[in-house]
Amino acid sequence: MAGMHPLSLAFGLKIKKLRKSKHLAQKTLAASIGKTTETISNIERGVHSPRMSTVFDLASVLEVEVHELFLVRKATLATKEKEAIMEKIFDLLKDRPAYFLNATLDQIHTLVSLEETGRKK
Repeated sequence: MAGMHPLSLAFGLKIKKLRKSKHLAQKTLAASIGKTTETISNIERGVHSPRMSTVFDLASVLEVEVHELFLVRKATLATKEKEAIMEKIFDLLKDRPAYFLNATLDQIHTLVSLEETGRKK
C-alpha cells in the first residue's frame, strides 16, 4: 500500500462498497463499463485513479451521482485505510476452516496483549 494516496484508497473503497451493495461482481461491473476486472480491482484497491470518463460510467452503473463518489471526510481517511486492511484480512480468511480461524484469533490476542504490555512500560 506504500505510495497510495489516501483519497485514491477512499475512492476505491467507496466503489467497492457500492458495487457490493448492488451485488455486482468485479467482472460484471467491468464488463458493464467496458473495462477489465483488473482495472476495477486496481481502482478499488487505490492502486490507480480512474479517468473522468470511467468515473461517470461507474456512477451510472452504480446508480449514484458522480459527486457522491468523491464525498470523503478527512477524519475518516485513517479509518478507511484500516477498513481496507481489515477487508484484505477478511478476504484471506473467509474460506478457511474454523480451527484455522481460532488459531488466527489466538495469535491476534497474543499480539494485542504484547502491544498493550509494551504501552504500559
